[in-house]
Amino acid sequence: MSTSHVTPILGHPQLDAIHYQVAAQTQAHSSLVLLGLLCCTSYLLQGITDVRLPTGGIEPTSLFGIAIAGSGEGKSAVANQLVTPISNFLEEHEQLALCQTNSSSSEGMIWSTKKDCLTRRLARLEALPEDYELDESQRTDMLEALRARLIDIESQSPQASSTGIKTFGQVTPASLRDSIRHERIRSAAIITAEGLELTSSGLHRQLSLLNSAWSGEPIMRALAKDGAEWLDFRLTIYLQLQPQPAREFFFNTHSQARDIGFAARALFCTPSSVSGKREFRRQNSEDLSAMRAYQGRVKEILQRNIDNFQSQSKQRHVLEFSQAAKRRWYEIAQQIEQESHGPDGRLREFPDHGPKLASNIARIAALIHAYEYDQEGEISDYTLEHAIKIARHFSEHFTEYFRTRTEREIDVPNVRDYLQRKRDEGIRFVPKKVITDSCPIPKVSRTQAALQALEAEGNILSFQVPRLTASGRKAAPTVLIDLRPDLPHDQQQMQEALAWS
Repeated sequence: MSTSHVTPILGHPQLDAIHYQVAAQTQAHSSLVLLGLLCCTSYLLQGITDVRLPTGGIEPTSLFGIAIAGSGEGKSAVANQLVTPISNFLEEHEQLALCQTNSSSSEGMIWSTKKDCLTRRLARLEALPEDYELDESQRTDMLEALRARLIDIESQSPQASSTGIKTFGQVTPASLRDSIRHERIRSAAIITAEGLELTSSGLHRQLSLLNSAWSGEPIMRALAKDGAEWLDFRLTIYLQLQPQPAREFFFNTHSQARDIGFAARALFCTPSSVSGKREFRRQNSEDLSAMRAYQGRVKEILQRNIDNFQSQSKQRHVLEFSQAAKRRWYEIAQQIEQESHGPDGRLREFPDHGPKLASNIARIAALIHAYEYDQEGEISDYTLEHAIKIARHFSEHFTEYFRTRTEREIDVPNVRDYLQRKRDEGIRFVPKKVITDSCPIPKVSRTQAALQALEAEGNILSFQVPRLTASGRKAAPTVLIDLRPDLPHDQQQMQEALAWS
């Protein structure tokens, strides 16, 4: 399911330098690095930057990114390089906010005492009988005065300090809404090392919530007493999945990920393996200059997010396209429309993906521009052209991953993953019957066909071991599968496998 298309560049010096340096340090596929860099840029800028489409509508600059690759391909290493500077900065400011909250706890107690006192006085006055010493006009005046003071006190409610930015790992729909409300989050990111947190938290059953956040729509949160409130925030998603959990997440009959458009909104990355192709070399201090610059830029942009949040400004800077860029965007949008609905269109099998692709092109262009030029000026057609190439690159990964497949194309990766798990357990030889009985393929004949394909690739080796009955007569031989045919024969492990059979 992997694709080996050449990874495009971003076409701008700061981002290209980071892309190159992280790829050199991690030795991960450059497409994995590009996706991680775009997602982190989205997280940095979404809280303070929107983009106006050439059609006139304003959209977030938020991106959803999904990386699907096996163990050892560098997914975690890429995330560590790019996410750690963000995490470190936010942790420092969260500690500062916590200290400020603790120092103001006495102020909160005083405020709470005042409010409780006024509430009790108001309740006593309202409960007085009509024949009490006060006449009706006096009683009304006092009630109005107490209510006005209570409203004034409530308006002075001390709030816990917050940065307005938060990274989530494992999160449920309820906890996401609650955190955004109570911590007044304006910019959030769901970043997972292996993506399992999303599939196990229940959030995958409410993907419409994430879809709404991608579109920039305020999300309603029901309240027990006051009806409902609308939460206005921006959300970046950066998921890293192993191939088998990814297939379960996207192709499971109970999964909504494909049906309701969650996958169509995401930039998909399913790169070819880099195992055996890495070129390791020592890096000198000059090689780290781009990462030092990135760390400085992260601090600068996040501080601007915090300043904007603490000033209680809800305005985001809206980036505009130049006239030439607008014309080019319309051209590519029309081309995508034809690819989505034309008789031989590349996207005909994916009608939900096309409209999101045009939007992602605009968002990528806005992010590149905002990072490189600090939100100054208009987005040029040059920047847009690079955004088109990047979005198309990940679109090709998407269509390759979700296109209709033959049984063999489905089964071979599943059997390969199954056998890799056996290797990871330290097992070298496995009886063929054990594989056909336990492998998650519905028919034995399909499992056997997949094993034949893997053997033709040199991935495994099958061989027969003669077998005798208890009475010494010949029996049907046992067929063993060698999961590591590249290693010298190991008689002890083979005997253990025969005992297993």
